Amino acid sequence: MDVIAPSNRFVVLDFARGIAAFSILIFHHYQFKQFSSLYSSVDFFFVLSGFVLLPSIERVVNYREAAIFIRNRAVRLLPMSISTIVFVVISQRIIDLKHLIFSQQNSEGLPTDPQTLAFALLLLQVFSYNAQWLNGPLWSLSVEWISNLIFAIFTFTQKFRYILIVILSLMLQIHSLLGGDPWELQLGRGLLAFTVGVVTRKYLFDAWVNSRSKLVLSIVLFLGLHILLAVWSPNFIVIAPFIFAFMILNASNLDVSSRRFQWLSEFLGRYSYGFYAWHYPFLMLMPTLVTGILTQVSPLQGWSTHLVFFTTIIMSLLMTRIVMRFIEPRARQLFLPNRHPQ
Repeated sequence: MDVIAPSNRFVVLDFARGIAAFSILIFHHYQFKQFSSLYSSVDFFFVLSGFVLLPSIERVVNYREAAIFIRNRAVRLLPMSISTIVFVVISQRIIDLKHLIFSQQNSEGLPTDPQTLAFALLLLQVFSYNAQWLNGPLWSLSVEWISNLIFAIFTFTQKFRYILIVILSLMLQIHSLLGGDPWELQLGRGLLAFTVGVVTRKYLFDAWVNSRSKLVLSIVLFLGLHILLAVWSPNFIVIAPFIFAFMILNASNLDVSSRRFQWLSEFLGRYSYGFYAWHYPFLMLMPTLVTGILTQVSPLQGWSTHLVFFTTIIMSLLMTRIVMRFIEPRARQLFLPNRHPQ
């Protein structure tokens, strides 16, 4: 297996990012025990984000560069996440209006008070349980965003930045387990995985040489992790970042010449973030809509679960395309007139 030169684009990693996003949809929708380990894909995202963002993080050597880094990350993360929140709030208003018209208002609906909306729109869901109700998976994007902020803040200690952030992540997790807040465990888990990705790229990537044995071992460790999580204990999630880092090192150095695979990987890489952000709102809406339609088509009623699944895929990709086409370019024009977001 050939080693490719370092690049800002990793073909196999783009493919893996798309598969990970798809696996989260399977986990959320089907919720079978054999799929219970798929939630570890979130940790894969954390490690991969740190791995890919190392060049940008390394440029943060003063607070001016830190401000630029934060601005660029905000432009990259916020337009898509804000779009999903606005969609969910509008959908909630429509559903509540329907219940009011037909005198069927049986539930309180989703929380939309100003404080909850502020946490949701600023991508601070990890600090607000109510904000997570609006779009559950955004908690992990919130953790990534806060991890970016922490890395920027720790600019003042370049020499020991990675060590201090690892210590912080461990302290958050330990304090949570000793009776602290749940958000400490979430943030600590994500921050550690993100840092593992950064450190892996910084210290191992340039000297890494692939071999068949390493590739086989990475596959064995990956399958073993999922067996441990599904059959034994979810606590084994603590080793996930290190297994994913090992896999990413192998995948990032694979040379894939197939144009079809490169096209598919680029597509999955571009749409994975939006797909991940959008799939949950549609999983909340589609069962009601699909079930209502299928009541008129009796032969298809038994397929409702699978139709919800495929409809969610289509709608998530469609909304991702709309945001990428109309909203993200506008955000870049407003805040990044001369450069692309990191």
